[in-house]
Amino acid sequence: MSKAHGCHNRPPFREWHMALDGYTASRPDADTRTPRMVKVPHVMTTDCQYTKHNPNDPQCAGCEHRK
Repeated sequence: MSKAHGCHNRPPFREWHMALDGYTASRPDADTRTPRMVKVPHVMTTDCQYTKHNPNDPQCAGCEHRK
């Protein structure tokens, strides 16, 4: 068993990610389509929410995100 959670000293979240937002027709006379990608911002908190409710978890010892 691991001695730490998977979020232990994880890298910071990205500020955005690319997501599929449907398709567009490549050519009107062909049965092909092109994916339409959009940039989605990261709007949730980047702070550790786990230690807010479980402050004494031994698996969080030494984590840089621990509050």
